[in-house]
Amino acid sequence: MAPTLRVVRAVYDYEAQEDDELSVVEGELLHVIGDADEPGWLVCARKVDGADDMVGNVPENYVEEPTPLYSAPVLYDYDALNEDELTVYESATIDVFEELPDDWVVARLGTAYGLVPANYIDRPGHDDAPAPPAAPAPAPPAPAAAAAVPPPVIVPSA
Repeated sequence: MAPTLRVVRAVYDYEAQEDDELSVVEGELLHVIGDADEPGWLVCARKVDGADDMVGNVPENYVEEPTPLYSAPVLYDYDALNEDELTVYESATIDVFEELPDDWVVARLGTAYGLVPANYIDRPGHDDAPAPPAAPAPAPPAPAAAAAVPPPVIVPSA
């Protein structure tokens, strides 16, 4: 797939009218990979688990810029291996727009968009996120102060 220029979310259902168009469902996240030849249209791709991405033109007025689901710190450096992936660096913070079923997330770093392996980020509420550091063990209780015992009193005998 071509590099993702940005992501958009369908705000209406659209049924393709021509072979070069892509049907979309309201709420679906799409990857914009170019401008169509006709004004007012975008070339979009839909990620399909285990198959080639579906690509086609979508009316620009049927989509809007989505709000990220969450922001997440990157745990490890990742160098993109494919055009649709995003290179990220440890300690950077990315915006996540979608979690895909194949353990990738659709993310943005600065103005760049792409796929990042889900286990490379600290996803809130997921088991693959590192556990928070353990709290230090509580200090043992202080020993009780010993009661002062007066020395024995020796009384001289008469």
